[in-house]
Amino acid sequence: MSRFSLCAALALMAGCGGSASDQWTKDRPKTSPAEAVVTHDGRGIEGASVTFAPVGRDGTAAFGLTDAEGKVVLSTFGDKDGAVAGDYMVTVTKKSVDITPNPKDPNGPPLKSVEKSLIPARYSSSGTSQLKATIKDGGENKFTFDLKG
Repeated sequence: MSRFSLCAALALMAGCGGSASDQWTKDRPKTSPAEAVVTHDGRGIEGASVTFAPVGRDGTAAFGLTDAEGKVVLSTFGDKDGAVAGDYMVTVTKKSVDITPNPKDPNGPPLKSVEKSLIPARYSSSGTSQLKATIKDGGENKFTFDLKG
């Protein structure tokens, strides 16, 4: 392959890379900063998964993981970029898995694994959590959710 052909091929590939990424970003809706604090009986929950699911069929979900104080900064398209303006149902999950290893093959699949919710299970479903939030375009979007039970 000649140097000219190699340079032309590299230039073409570089050009294609730029337009391909535009395809994924140009029509994205705008996000606004959004964060929440999640507590259980008044204490911050560390390591809980928080999801803001849009009400209705249209929209884009936002999500995040709580820190040691129960604070989460939401992400939609990129890390901590916030959420799209709109109404959301909020779910919170934190689970552990108890594993019973196979004594005949400790490196193989376990005999049994049981998932256990570390917070009231009703908060893990948008149908039962009853947690709601409205993200405002350009507004202050800070929420507090104190889980009971």
